[in-house]
Amino acid sequence: SVDINDPDDAFTRNVSSNLPNIGAGLYYYTPLYYVGLSSPRLISNKLDPDDPRQNEARERRHYFVTGGLRFPLTPQWQLQPSLMINIADGAPNSFNLSAQAIYQDRIWLGGAWRYQESMALIIGYNFTPQWRFMYSYDFITNDLAQYAGGSHEISLTYDLPFRTERIQNPRYF
Repeated sequence: SVDINDPDDAFTRNVSSNLPNIGAGLYYYTPLYYVGLSSPRLISNKLDPDDPRQNEARERRHYFVTGGLRFPLTPQWQLQPSLMINIADGAPNSFNLSAQAIYQDRIWLGGAWRYQESMALIIGYNFTPQWRFMYSYDFITNDLAQYAGGSHEISLTYDLPFRTERIQNPRYF
């Protein structure tokens, strides 16, 4: 049986705390490739600093290394492969591979694979150099697939036109 009045149960306590944090990253891109390095959480806070039993319950640092390139296949088609590596304190490293074929700088078709976790199908459309729509369907490929279905993601992006000259190519990175 379950005792809902257990004083040692974390859900019966009113825990409220502020956990300040900071992140940083570097990103460099050109029309043909990009590279990046980031860590969105540099401080490893304890989740409940007042509970001496929670020595290991803390926010863990994650480091992301990413890169990709874009090259022409034909005058109408371009290929854009990319890689992202996730390094986390106290967890196995993981990586994502993706590739997208781009038709006439307008239509995107592609896929992604997350090591030992999931796969995704991606489609997108550039309405203008600033407006972009993307849809992806992500499905689980590990043992969790029997408990959870896939997920849908919809993205509508607008890039602010900071330059005064005319934009010659849509921004992909």
